[in-house]
Amino acid sequence: MQLSSVCKSRQRAPLGAVHALSHPLGGLKQVSLHHGTLNAVLLPYVLEFNRSHAEAKYATLRQRLGLNDSVDLADYVRSLNLRLGMPATLAEMGVPRDSFALIAKSATEDHSSATNPRPAGEADYRAILEAAYEGIPVKPGA
Repeated sequence: MQLSSVCKSRQRAPLGAVHALSHPLGGLKQVSLHHGTLNAVLLPYVLEFNRSHAEAKYATLRQRLGLNDSVDLADYVRSLNLRLGMPATLAEMGVPRDSFALIAKSATEDHSSATNPRPAGEADYRAILEAAYEGIPVKPGA
């Protein structure tokens, strides 16, 4: 609730990479995917990807959530997702891995991509998708 409250207080906040990926994933015909669940699953991986370009925003989020400065937001969201019973990976949601090239290309063309704190190209979106599929951290430099 607290994270939702922070997000709602930022109604005009840019949607960025989470939504740039959720939009085309939600359009897949092979599997029915809920937009909100996709956002929750993708968020920790996008937080990792954006970390180097959004530390001031992350510090504000930590403060508003009442978290210590040393708390990793991606890990916090993973823990929250677990407590809420959310899937941890795209694989758990049944996302076909062979769709990643098309999804990554579509994400670069999505209007939300332009508002991401860190510029992201197809290779970046592909790295986020792979990490979110495997449940592993996004590699630095991805």
